[in-house]
Formats: sequence, C-alpha cells, structure tokens
Amino acid sequence: MYHQTYTCHDITDEIRPAHPSESPDVTTYNRFLMAEKKEHHSESTFVNNSSAESDDLLCKIHQKEIVFFCRCHDKLLCMVCNRLDHSKCKDQIFEIEVAAQKVKTSTAMGKLELDILDLLQNVKDSLQIQKHNLSSLQEVEKTIRKEVQKIIERIYQQQESLLCELESRNKKVKQVEHDLLQQESIICKLQERLSTIKQSGTDKQFLLK
Repeated sequence: MYHQTYTCHDITDEIRPAHPSESPDVTTYNRFLMAEKKEHHSESTFVNNSSAESDDLLCKIHQKEIVFFCRCHDKLLCMVCNRLDHSKCKDQIFEIEVAAQKVKTSTAMGKLELDILDLLQNVKDSLQIQKHNLSSLQEVEKTIRKEVQKIIERIYQQQESLLCELESRNKKVKQVEHDLLQQESIICKLQERLSTIKQSGTDKQFLLK
C-alpha cells in the first residue's frame, strides 16, 4: 500500500497566519531538527546540549536556546540567528512553543498518523500471515518425518525378511552339498571295489560278488 511521505513544508503548508499577529501551525522542534539534519546535514547549525539535564537544543553557532522556526528556510533559529540571518523572513518566523501545539491538530499530521496506523496494521497482518505460514511448514515437516520413518521401517522389515530367506536358502544349499558329497563318497568306494574285482578275481568270483 502507498504511504505518503511528509516533509516539514508539508506539515506547515496549511499554517500560514490569517494576519501577521497570528502564529501558524508548525511541527515540534524535535521533528524539524530531524528534518534539518536529513535535508541539510552538512549545514546543520544545532547541537544537543550534552551537559544539560533537559532536552533543550542550543544553536551550534551562537550557543543560544532555539526559540523560532523559519518556514522559508526550514530551519530552527535562536534569537541571534533570527536577527542576523532571517530578518527578511519575519512573516515566516514562528515561535516553536505555539506552533508545536497547533501542529498536533493539523491536517497533515492527522494524515501522517493515519498512514502510520495503516502501516502498523499492515505489518501486524503480515506477521500474522508469516506465523500461519510457519505453522503450516512445521506441520508439513512433521508429516514428512512421519512418512520417512514409515519408509525406513518398511525397508528394515523387508531387509529382515530377505535376510531370513537367504539364511534358509543357504542352509538348504549346504544340506544338498552335504548329501552330494556323501553320494560321491559311496560311488567312489563302489568304483574302487569294482576295479579291484576286475583286476584280481576270477570270473566265478566276479559273479559271486
């Protein structure tokens, strides 16, 4: 789903004052500082006051508290910055505290919040789908493991059956071999006896035997 990207100017487009005495909507100074760092990284003029306990931001150039936002240049300003460099932008210079309160109800901020909620819901839906996919894959894995185990068991059973059959045939072959050897021995003895009679005995002895 398409999500609109907002810039500082997007959020402040609708906050031009009806007359110079009114302060327009503007985002909180933290948001503008983030935009400032992204769009003008090399020209950033602000730094966190690390020695202070508060989250106040100081101007990096003048070490003064930033109190204004220049819509014309999309920059945060201290009193000195405002006086020296932005005197021509006075219709576009707004007090941060007032503007930050008004921006919370601006149309652009509302759209941004809706887009964030929509994006969050999409992420949650995607996570739910992935959980379902993971669960399905786990079930498929279990099924495959069971089928593989069944195949292994069938192969083992067939192996045992074949081994038993081979053992039985081996015994039969050995028995046949034993019987043939016995017959061979008997025949050899008869052959020897016959040969002896033929060579040494008379015809009468041959017939009697």
